[in-house]
Amino acid sequence: MESESGTTVSTKTDAAVDNKSTGNAEPPREAVQQVRAWLDKRVQLELSDGRVVEGVLECFDKLGNMILGDAYELRQSGTRFPLGLVLAPSPAVMKICVRRSVPPPAEGLIGNLSIGDTL
Repeated sequence: MESESGTTVSTKTDAAVDNKSTGNAEPPREAVQQVRAWLDKRVQLELSDGRVVEGVLECFDKLGNMILGDAYELRQSGTRFPLGLVLAPSPAVMKICVRRSVPPPAEGLIGNLSIGDTL
């Protein structure tokens, strides 16, 4: 589904399918291929506690846990709070948006302060 802001939106589905022969839960191949296509792209995650985190999708595992690099939290006030490397556990991810042409945060900015500013 495509939204007006130029993002591709995919809502979370139950990615675990019981594999009775091995006793392991494996994600469907289509889901793995879709998430693999998002590697090294900026994604925005809406978490179950209401927070929104954006960063580069660095990796994911078969349980659906994701690691974002160069990540920041988007606050309701419109500010960005830098987080760095973020591990998003699968149960906490409610929605994933793949950013098409959104640049990373401006170099040298930490929240609303520039490097070198005094507090």
